[in-house]
Amino acid sequence: MNTRGYQQYKAQSLNTMTPAELLNLVLDELAEAIPSDMDVEKAYDAKELTEAINRFLASQNREDRWLFLRRYFFADEVTVLAKELRISRVSASVRLFRLREKLRNY
Repeated sequence: MNTRGYQQYKAQSLNTMTPAELLNLVLDELAEAIPSDMDVEKAYDAKELTEAINRFLASQNREDRWLFLRRYFFADEVTVLAKELRISRVSASVRLFRLREKLRNY
């Protein structure tokens, strides 16, 4: 499949997603940063998890912290975030992937 056609298909798919579908997509991406054998609800209470994420975010630079919060707490689309940062969608996606990796190792 050519890349341009795939990107157009993916962009069209994102535009037709319901808010619930978009939220599920965002949560699936974030779930990659948490080990699958760990049941977060049983292992941590909400306060401990919040504190851990806050400590992680405090260790990141301002722009990465903004990007992480906008994507995973406000469920903004990667294309919107990329435009606001004046970077490509691919660059924004890579930065988000790297942030999830850092969180996983935190």
